[in-house]
Amino acid sequence: FNAYTFEGKAGQQIEIDMTSSEIDPYLILLAPDGQDLAHDDDGGGGSNARVTTALPADGTYTVLANTYRAGETGHYNLRLSMKSSQLQR
Repeated sequence: FNAYTFEGKAGQQIEIDMTSSEIDPYLILLAPDGQDLAHDDDGGGGSNARVTTALPADGTYTVLANTYRAGETGHYNLRLSMKSSQLQR
């Protein structure tokens, strides 16, 4: 796997997409305490992976870009979309 980190805020909505025509993407999102927060294999359509969630705490999150099948290698695209949490009155 390849590991990527980002800073997140509690309540922030995120979406992570991993796409490839060469491998079967598999995403894992780790919380700041290292716990497995979310994972996905085919949620992005076809064999592409997508994780959509609200972050539970402030801190540094880790995205593990992996493959579903052991030993696969190839190019992929990884995209992270973030929305700030907003108070509604």
